[in-house]
Amino acid sequence: MLCSNGCATDIAVKDGQMVGVRGRAVDIVNHGCLGPKGLFGSWQGMANPDRLTRPLIRENGELVKTDWDSAMSRIVERSQELLKQKGPLTHGFYTSGQLFLEEYYALGIAGAGEDPRATLRAAHLRPCPSRRPPRHRR
Repeated sequence: MLCSNGCATDIAVKDGQMVGVRGRAVDIVNHGCLGPKGLFGSWQGMANPDRLTRPLIRENGELVKTDWDSAMSRIVERSQELLKQKGPLTHGFYTSGQLFLEEYYALGIAGAGEDPRATLRAAHLRPCPSRRPPRHRR
């Protein structure tokens, strides 16, 4: 699923298509509840005809399909150029605010490049709605 909290889910499949999702009641993380990402952002988006299924890169002003290795190589090359030319403040990461320590560490390393002064600041630390006290859940 999309959330990094590790919520356990049961996924309903019909004719090879995802048709629903629910939280697994016995799970110690989400106790059967799901936040908005798990409830609405997962299975409904899977069948959307506008959903991207492969990376796009810009060539001569147009978006064209490419393979993952080419897309990631382009990201790495451009990121390295920017870090070398202008420093770590050229990079920003939009995160869920629900990352685990190891994920924040990896982002910090990626964003800092070779500049030890660079830091990763977490601006959004609101917990997932599925982890609210029971009286606040739907």
